[in-house]
Amino acid sequence: MKLYQVNYFVFLGLGVISAILPKLFFETDSVGIDEYGKHSFRKPHFISLLAFFGSAIMTVPYIIKKLKFGDSDPSYYTNGSFLKLLGKIAIVAIFEIFSTLFMNVGLLDLPISSWQVLRGSMPIFSSVLSTLFLKETLEPYQWMGISMNFLSIVVICFYLFYSRPNHTLYESGLSIILTLLSQFFQAIQYLLEMLFFSESHYSSEMVIGVEGSVSSIFEILIFFPIVHNTKSIEGNGIHEDALDSFLMIKNSSLLFYLSIAYPIVVFLYVFMGTSVVSLTKAVSRTALSSLRTVMIIIVQIVFYYGGNNRIGVEFNVLSLFELIGLIILIFGIMIYEGLFKLPFFSYPQDSQSDSFEGLIDNTAPLVLQNNISIY
Repeated sequence: MKLYQVNYFVFLGLGVISAILPKLFFETDSVGIDEYGKHSFRKPHFISLLAFFGSAIMTVPYIIKKLKFGDSDPSYYTNGSFLKLLGKIAIVAIFEIFSTLFMNVGLLDLPISSWQVLRGSMPIFSSVLSTLFLKETLEPYQWMGISMNFLSIVVICFYLFYSRPNHTLYESGLSIILTLLSQFFQAIQYLLEMLFFSESHYSSEMVIGVEGSVSSIFEILIFFPIVHNTKSIEGNGIHEDALDSFLMIKNSSLLFYLSIAYPIVVFLYVFMGTSVVSLTKAVSRTALSSLRTVMIIIVQIVFYYGGNNRIGVEFNVLSLFELIGLIILIFGIMIYEGLFKLPFFSYPQDSQSDSFEGLIDNTAPLVLQNNISIY
């Protein structure tokens, strides 16, 4: 097996782990402050902060590369250029924070696999925004791919509404809406990256690392105080007691080790993403993205029949709808990319798209070089 093939499997494994760890956090019980007693670690803001820490670590390989090879474009350190760059990254970071937070709040009450498929709605938003603001023109076959993408979301919503009798329609609907909103914010992040960075020569590691650092600072100084002082139920994504979080980690060895492992997994996943994805063809990237979701479904089934029904999901007749939704999503991506050609549609000579959720080239450093979303 060649080295790049090993890298694919490592990247795939990290992607699966990075999706499962937040859910493992949310379903782990520990003792916090007396007011709440023993309860689940439903802390989406804290999990988001750990993810931002993981991205911030990307500054380390950038510094190592800079010390070893020098800086190919030091101009952005002078004449106020770095401040301008920092301002752009700060704007992008705001939308990354909302995207990540909404994703994690949505994950609180959704199965990981369904949540992962719902994240496939991002191309719908990014395509519409690119058409409106970047004046991109989509071919009819690409709109067909987006339509199938939308259909996959409808199928997954049907599965979630009818397969979980312990969850109300309101709970499932709210989780779905928050997850879809997170993809809307990520689509805006994608649009801003195209505007700010697609023509630049900035280091991907530097931009990702600085964005992770800025997001961490915003989360600590702005969002943490807001949710800590907001009067609501602990664990619903609106109120989050920071002291309770640290006490729960102190009283649980599992939470302690997860708090160390998750930023490292995110860092490794992002680091692999900036190299592996840029070397793969569209068909390989589509396969990686699809296989990731399939592996998550398998892991959920293993958890369930291993006795953990908080993370695990039973495989039954209704589970076929989730598989159908995933299959429709895969075909939608392939049709959009021009990898699966339909009759009655005309295709340009080079029909592989370059704007679909990051299943694309390496023109921009953040979402675009990580074809499967980082968090």
